[in-house]
Amino acid sequence: MEVYLSPAQKHTVVRRLKIVRVYLRKVISMVEFEKPYFVIIHQTRAIRFALKKVDQILLREYLVYCVDDENSRDELKQKIHQTVAMFNKLDG
Repeated sequence: MEVYLSPAQKHTVVRRLKIVRVYLRKVISMVEFEKPYFVIIHQTRAIRFALKKVDQILLREYLVYCVDDENSRDELKQKIHQTVAMFNKLDG
C-alpha cells in the first residue's frame, strides 16, 4: 500500500473528517427536528467546504508524492492527468 500523507497531514485530514462527522450528525438532527431549511443548507454548505478542503490536501499530497517518486516523465504525466480527470468528474 502506498502512503501519500505525512503523519502531520494525516492528522490534519483525520481531524477535518471528524469535524465533518460532528456537523453531519448535527444536520441529521436538524432535519429530524424540522429546523428551518436555510439553517440546514448553511450547515450542509459548511460540510461541503470542509470536504473540499480535505480533497485539496489529498490531491496536493498525492501530486507531491508523484513528483518525488522515481517515475518516468510519461508515468508522471499519466498519473497527473488521471487525477485531474477524476477530480473534474467528481466536482461536476
